[in-house]
Amino acid sequence: MATMLLEEIKKKSLENETRANYKKAFIPMTSKVVVDGNLLTGQDPFSSKEMAKEVMQVLKK
Repeated sequence: MATMLLEEIKKKSLENETRANYKKAFIPMTSKVVVDGNLLTGQDPFSSKEMAKEVMQVLKK
């Protein structure tokens, strides 16, 4: 419970300070890739395959 509360505090602090739209994987240790224009981000090593596919799509344009 304390860990979840700490995560919520971090999330709100990050969003407030940067006006970022914070997203994370619903299930921990799974792939999560977010593409916003030329910015591509991946969460954890489990995102490497999906991230590579997105990078290839961007490079094809």
